[in-house]
Amino acid sequence: MKVYIVRHGETDHNRQRIYQGQLDTEINAVGKDQVRKCSRREDLADVEYVYSSDLKRCRMTSELLFPKHKDCGLIEYDSRLRERYMGALQGMSIDEGRALLAAEHKSTADFGETKQEMDSRLLSFWDSAIKQVAAENKYEKVCIVTHGGVINKLLSLLVNERQTYDFNIPENAIRVPGNTSVTIVTTDINSDGELYGTIDLMGDISHLSYHDTVDQELR
Repeated sequence: MKVYIVRHGETDHNRQRIYQGQLDTEINAVGKDQVRKCSRREDLADVEYVYSSDLKRCRMTSELLFPKHKDCGLIEYDSRLRERYMGALQGMSIDEGRALLAAEHKSTADFGETKQEMDSRLLSFWDSAIKQVAAENKYEKVCIVTHGGVINKLLSLLVNERQTYDFNIPENAIRVPGNTSVTIVTTDINSDGELYGTIDLMGDISHLSYHDTVDQELR
């Protein structure tokens, strides 16, 4: 089974370099255009089912990307796919956040959701939703619409902690995924009922032009 993981379209907070975390922001005009361009990708044409974060920027992305799926009830919104909650950092600019971290001698990990909490909910989603459809051989292609931090964290968990997935891409292709980027994971289930597979594409934005993208460190 192929799992396509798409990051949401650009938001004003992305453009203005503001920490979003679980703030319920919407995609902007550029983000909507990015999604329309992404929707023309041939590899997404026959996606059968969609899982999406329930935050607005992902809901808007998934519904613009797959309008027929929305009309047929084939988009499932799941709070486990939300970006990491970042506590007091949410709504701050990157400069304001850095000043706060320096003043309090802390890192971003000290604010909001813990690593263990985020890891737990992401693996819970993967082990229930993806494992179930793989075991039932229900779909050949599904899509997950989520956030940049979630994509990085989920792939890290599958490769480094579960050690059941491998990168089938060059090392220099591993980077922070841009808005509407596409990551492809091939997954299967073995005789012991465990998922395994490969990451075949990471953060591809070939459907966008240079002017559609923004250099960003934020989620």
